[in-house]
Amino acid sequence: HKPNTPGAIFKQRYGDCKDKSLLLCTLLKANNIDAQMVYVNTNSRAKTQDFLPSPIVFNHAVVKADLEGTRYWIDPTIAYQRGPISSQAFPHYEMGLVIKEGINDLTETGQGINGYTRIVETFSLDKDSTSAILEVNTQYFFNQADDARDKYASASLEELEKSYLDYYSKLYGEVESIGELTHEDNEEENKFTIHEKYKIADFWKKNEKEKTVACNFHAQSISDLLRIVAGKERTAPIALDYPCFLQYQITIETPAPVSVSDLAFDLRKTAYRFNLRPVSSNNKINLFYEYETLKESVPAENAQEYIADFKDISERLDYTLTV
Repeated sequence: HKPNTPGAIFKQRYGDCKDKSLLLCTLLKANNIDAQMVYVNTNSRAKTQDFLPSPIVFNHAVVKADLEGTRYWIDPTIAYQRGPISSQAFPHYEMGLVIKEGINDLTETGQGINGYTRIVETFSLDKDSTSAILEVNTQYFFNQADDARDKYASASLEELEKSYLDYYSKLYGEVESIGELTHEDNEEENKFTIHEKYKIADFWKKNEKEKTVACNFHAQSISDLLRIVAGKERTAPIALDYPCFLQYQITIETPAPVSVSDLAFDLRKTAYRFNLRPVSSNNKINLFYEYETLKESVPAENAQEYIADFKDISERLDYTLTV
């Protein structure tokens, strides 16, 4: 459990959390910046303070630095972080032990800036054709951009293209990619954008009896974030993906004007919120969704309420267009 010396770490060009934290503290102190290592528990977080003192209480090391009256919390193991230090994200470790003589109690760690994701799916429809064109633009901000950048660097373009294509094929059936998967990396603003384009075959479904055609849309990325819970009585809280904030937009270019005003819905609870704001004008429909978690978990006594809300939200993620 003892870190390597800063010189050894620098020479070998790799290290674990305590190695990197010690090296960063050494470099900061060499530049007259007050810095200390901090031990945290990435699983128990704030509940670490309920444990008896023990050398095995902590499982991770990070850094606290004070510069010109501002305190910064840094996790040097997070690769591909970009942007100014003032806007870099720091995980919600919540409590940590600052390794400094005279400090015996845990300290609240900073939270940094919470990242978020914005997805825009644009469907171009033609009533005279059964196919549709789907363009997807996904923007990741702050720590979400760090994660997306890491994912992009860890896989080949071919692997990524197959992964994204498989995702939409499961939703809409026969889907083919049009052009290459592309991305833009704005490092100064720490924003990472991915562009996709597909052709969906047999998107329109005919109803010979009604003499109509219809197609279905699904806000799958929000569905992916919802925690499925059994309807039985619970004694433990329901864990949520926190912090999490997703802005999701489905834009449908329709053959004829369609009204969607009756789809509006807003749900706000202590631990989560969901909003659906539909807008239609001329031959275009915009379905604006937002989903955000506000706490780490839902108390066990609120489980039935969460299950009912889960059902309400899920039912509003599907939209069928009939013309």
